[in-house]
Amino acid sequence: MESAARTQPLERFFTTDDVAERYRTVAGTVRYWRHIGFGPRGTRVGRRYLYPEAEIRRFDAELIAKATAAMGDKNGEAVGGPAPTASSEHLTQTA
Repeated sequence: MESAARTQPLERFFTTDDVAERYRTVAGTVRYWRHIGFGPRGTRVGRRYLYPEAEIRRFDAELIAKATAAMGDKNGEAVGGPAPTASSEHLTQTA
């Protein structure tokens, strides 16, 4: 008979070095991000910071959303309006 209270698997945590490797940077950059309030939010445990896997996923989603917004909407328009097109007066040459 199974008990009613099941143990859930422990969440995985990443070190500052792990986070730096994931984002292809150095640990000093991750520490700077933490200082300015950018990047995944870590929790101080003793002398080190640990980053929960869920927080890494949240930051990834934030980066993807920002990149998607910067690329424009589904119609292929850049942020700030449609892409410029050549008008007929630019195509005609003057003699």
